[in-house]
Amino acid sequence: MPSRVLIAAAAVALFGLTGRGLAAGNEWAPSGGTFVAMQTSPPPKPPSTPVPKVTAAERCTSLEQQFATAALIHFASSKLPAAKRLAEEGSEDCAKKKYALGTRRLVAALTELGVTPKL
Repeated sequence: MPSRVLIAAAAVALFGLTGRGLAAGNEWAPSGGTFVAMQTSPPPKPPSTPVPKVTAAERCTSLEQQFATAALIHFASSKLPAAKRLAEEGSEDCAKKKYALGTRRLVAALTELGVTPKL
């Protein structure tokens, strides 16, 4: 007999292995002294945290507050007057329910001062 056949016969005799359960994704695990094929599954995904929905009006309010804080911090900046004009126009647009335009102007005012807006 070739040596491969002897090795396979010895494995079957020692471990009770047969050809069953050797498909991809199966592992051999002991069960009461014999080996049983078990199906493995991928680890569970962590629960995703829902992102809170922010309305356009809330976004405008948030950006207005961010600009007010940034204006206090950058009160000596030479870019403050231009940024204030942009912020005032953005606030007026938000008051007129032109949220997209108001948001863009408020973001531009913040970036004019070198502040990264948090949306």
